[in-house]
Amino acid sequence: GMFANDDLPEGELLLRIPRDCCVTIDDALNDMECGPAFQHLLEQAGSGADTVVIAGYLAKEYLLLKEYDRRLKAGEKPDGDA
Repeated sequence: GMFANDDLPEGELLLRIPRDCCVTIDDALNDMECGPAFQHLLEQAGSGADTVVIAGYLAKEYLLLKEYDRRLKAGEKPDGDA
């Protein structure tokens, strides 16, 4: 969280996060494995599809990280080679 000790003027810039530090719809659509499926979903679904696509992308990345951790704990190389 963020706190201010004094009143802030309306429109005051509190912080700036570079776009390349954020997960965006472009990241999901450019994903090598799932990008085409995400693009199809975006075209077929209605309002809110971008939120669903980003959620799917984040879920995929989370599952990949869990698998990476599992392989490390099992003494395997993370890329799948024994």
